[in-house]
Amino acid sequence: MKTRQTRHTRQTRRPRHLAVLGALLLGTGVGAGAGLGAAGFPPSAASGPERAAPLPRPFGGVTAPAAGRAAAALHAENEKLVADCMRRRGFTYRPEPSGPGAERAEPNPYGLLGPAEAAADGYGVTGAALSAGELPDPNREPAADPKWHAALVGTEAHEEGVRMPDGSEFLLRSDACAVRADRTQYGPDHLRLSATFAVLGNRVVDEVEKDPRYLRAREHWSACMTEAGHPARELADPVTAIGEALDAAGADPGRVHAVAGRELEVARADARCQSRADLAAAVGAAQADAEQRVIGRHAGDLARLRDMNARALAAALAATRS
Repeated sequence: MKTRQTRHTRQTRRPRHLAVLGALLLGTGVGAGAGLGAAGFPPSAASGPERAAPLPRPFGGVTAPAAGRAAAALHAENEKLVADCMRRRGFTYRPEPSGPGAERAEPNPYGLLGPAEAAADGYGVTGAALSAGELPDPNREPAADPKWHAALVGTEAHEEGVRMPDGSEFLLRSDACAVRADRTQYGPDHLRLSATFAVLGNRVVDEVEKDPRYLRAREHWSACMTEAGHPARELADPVTAIGEALDAAGADPGRVHAVAGRELEVARADARCQSRADLAAAVGAAQADAEQRVIGRHAGDLARLRDMNARALAAALAATRS
């Protein structure tokens, strides 16, 4: 089971040590973005102008990575902690800067889209492609040293298996500076709780997408999209079409510009149709019921994870002001 991204596959650049560490979480369906460095706030509350009604996300977006100023602050603090850990072990680690795309919120897991987001960035597909690119790795040379690499991402001798609610297991290496930085920044149980709610959140999304209230609203949305000249049955269909058009455009600036214009046009129609179909309200009602069924004995864990995330974000933002 993979971490869900139903709308599109835009990616923000994550530190390389988190990408490596995140690979250990994929066995549970928890991607690096879902379980590592999450701000614990819906992106609309973490940065930029607040929306009157944030779009539904499982458990209030507790595993959604931060965006904008919050993301930059959390990233900088995490990189500092990694560098401190590496220095104590006799190695030099140069903190990696935030890369392009960090200002973008993670796609809504249901494919919900607000009018402001649609007007500003469409689905984020073309914008992400234009801002993509691998930044120079400040640690490229020391990373070639196996001892340096082992200090950063840990060793097999220190692997710990943690059972998830669906019976799967994720592994982490407790001696990794990447892990120790996360535990210092958020708390000793943060990785386990983040992985747990990524798994539970996927289950909530699965249940919502089978709920009759959601299915009825999606039918109304589909009819509206057809009437608007953009036929679609699934909420992912318009994004898939834009992605395919962008791939076909290649590096031709004129064609890419045309795709960008098309993306904004379709996304605006999509947001209007979602509003007319009351899709967000249907998702919210179905989600509330699904969360009650899914959370089981983890209600206390949810409160703890939210508290960890809030404390980490407050500390990171305070550090940027000092």
